[in-house]
Amino acid sequence: MKKIVIFGALAASVALYSCKDDSDRVDIGDLPGEQTIELSYDFESDDEGWNAGLADLPEGDFDIYSLDADHTTDLPYNGNGALRVSASNPNNEFFMYITKHLTGLEPNTTYNVSYNVQFAASVTVDTTGIIVEPDTTGFGNDTTGVIGDTINVGYVDLSDSIIFKAGAVDTEPATEVDAFDFLRLIFDKGEIGYDGADLVVLGRFPGDTASGGYVLRNVTNDDTITVTTNDDGEVWLVIGTEATGSDVVVYYERIHVELEER
Repeated sequence: MKKIVIFGALAASVALYSCKDDSDRVDIGDLPGEQTIELSYDFESDDEGWNAGLADLPEGDFDIYSLDADHTTDLPYNGNGALRVSASNPNNEFFMYITKHLTGLEPNTTYNVSYNVQFAASVTVDTTGIIVEPDTTGFGNDTTGVIGDTINVGYVDLSDSIIFKAGAVDTEPATEVDAFDFLRLIFDKGEIGYDGADLVVLGRFPGDTASGGYVLRNVTNDDTITVTTNDDGEVWLVIGTEATGSDVVVYYERIHVELEER
């Protein structure tokens, strides 16, 4: 197995580290006449330079969540290789995501972004302490901010134990501490189960292990995703999962991305 770089529990002002070049240079100049850029990652031999991170968790508790991300060929279904990302979820709510840095695009240019993601996932759903009324002791319809405390099932449907989101941003992804001492992304992924300014919902699924095994699924974005490159012609692709289970495992089998200049 080849270990992927892990990041996430860092404030936005702290530089992220990398042990290798995780960027894909698109080199628009090498694509004369092309209006659409197509990028495919099959993870057959390595992690393809994708990084992993966590958000929406209490500051200082990052290690408790046991984030792990590896390229693997040891799959629980028929396949040649995948990027396996997993974490424990003691707070019954987090966002587990992967990112890819793209360079060489036209500076300050807006692109439409289309995703097709093939994956298999499992979520262990622990209903201990689940309540049916809004939790008024913490963040309204969110969590109380206490590890092991409750969530409001009126806000999150437990049958949708994993929610896929994707998008793109013009700044390197990172987290910062909010007023409640939680690590939040520096861009807008949206509330649980809803689109944000930067990420949109691709699909909602139950944990596959409830049916006895992993199932390969495909998700695409129906809603338009747009991103404007920065002055250096950079964007970061972001794909992630919101989960209401205690343990989450995602195998990314294939990621296909198209960027079309507007």
